[in-house]
Amino acid sequence: MLTSVLVVSCLMCVQAGLKTGSYATTNVADFLSSPAFLDAVTDAISKAGQDKGDRELLRAQVANSFGSIPGVSESTTMDSITGSQKEALLELVKHLPNLSLRSSGRRLSLNETAENVTYRFQSFDSNHKEGTGSLGSSGSADKSVSEVTVVKSKDGKGFSFTIGPQIAGTFLIGGTLEIKQRNGRYISGRIRAGFVNLRTVLTGTWESDSTDMDSVLHIHLAEPGVHEDWTWKPRKELPSGGN
Repeated sequence: MLTSVLVVSCLMCVQAGLKTGSYATTNVADFLSSPAFLDAVTDAISKAGQDKGDRELLRAQVANSFGSIPGVSESTTMDSITGSQKEALLELVKHLPNLSLRSSGRRLSLNETAENVTYRFQSFDSNHKEGTGSLGSSGSADKSVSEVTVVKSKDGKGFSFTIGPQIAGTFLIGGTLEIKQRNGRYISGRIRAGFVNLRTVLTGTWESDSTDMDSVLHIHLAEPGVHEDWTWKPRKELPSGGN
């Protein structure tokens, strides 16, 4: 929920001792429980699309979240905040719907239309072995590249990707993921992959396990004489052992 970000932002501003104006001061605890602040937070969460339920229930949850912060209920232990600081924080809250917070912990970015959104995966072949099979072999029979980096394209219609680590400064595999379908269950489309070591380009299809790119991706390369399946798992999901 956006509440955690608001809490951190508010307390950081106060602790930094911002001196932006000479308005009368207010106790931080009183500000965090004020109708103006709670209404602003509730509106920000609603506009961000993170909660489409009953607004009064959402507001109550927001009030409870801020009320449970250590020290808020003990107003004498909290610092004061000036009127101009309150205005600045309220402005921050109003602009929070422009942000999208991902629970994966791998990124904090602008919303889905933003550029430079990056996802990181580990690739496994059809035998569940880490790598990209013989197509991604770096010369060793038992090792192939597996570190996948996927970046959202500028036009928002797909993604570019590379698979490493780099060999002699070059990614052995790179290409694009084009989105063809996006519904309430998954995303799917076409993949075009270029192979430096094979000096060729292969195409096929791909689909996600959910409506979010922070999920497992299934890659199917299909050309005459070539049928290769990969599974790209978000690195956050991998245990410490890597598999």
